[in-house]
Amino acid sequence: LMLRLTAIPELEVIALSEGERKILINGVGIGAERVHKLIWGGFPERGRETMHPGPGYIFSGGYANRDYATLFEAVEGMRHPVIVAASSLNRLRGAPANVEVRTDIPDEEFERLVVGCKLLVIPLRSTGEASGQSVLFRGMQHTRPFVGTRHDGLVDYLGSDYPGFVPAGDSAALRTAITRAMSEDRFRNDLIGAIATRREQLRQEPDSAAAVIAILRG
Repeated sequence: LMLRLTAIPELEVIALSEGERKILINGVGIGAERVHKLIWGGFPERGRETMHPGPGYIFSGGYANRDYATLFEAVEGMRHPVIVAASSLNRLRGAPANVEVRTDIPDEEFERLVVGCKLLVIPLRSTGEASGQSVLFRGMQHTRPFVGTRHDGLVDYLGSDYPGFVPAGDSAALRTAITRAMSEDRFRNDLIGAIATRREQLRQEPDSAAAVIAILRG
């Protein structure tokens, strides 16, 4: 079907990450001028910051391309509580004692968990080109410090030099990043500062609906 679509000269294609854009151009053969990378913008003028006087919890959520097995290895035995909001399709097993797994929760509850967390973690597999952005977008709206997999879909939003990225599948590196974000004020502030700076840059981008309309209008 995709190969048939490439033969339609009027077709414009939206890619949700740089990696996805390159695959559509180089792998599928769609002309570069017809592939548009969409970055969600439309952030509010000021980020909605949340204060955490207590120890707080670590939050991870989402379904697509998630590597919760690596997350479980990374947080096992930590004193910090961890909440994971996943899909029942993730078929999660073997969660450590400090991890509470919630499945198929309402969107409102998911949003509250993002807002209330002390640290947002998004563990992704190395495969896939566009995943994790919607959860990261929510976290950025509330200036949540974030650590997670260095992945095209996330690098597009935070930049390649963001200090909270770790290699895919590396539970030791993820554990180190989580520990630092929960215990080292300087590192945590570096994460928050980088997110606030990038959010301000993305605030200049149109929101997703406006971006699609602009593409359709040519």
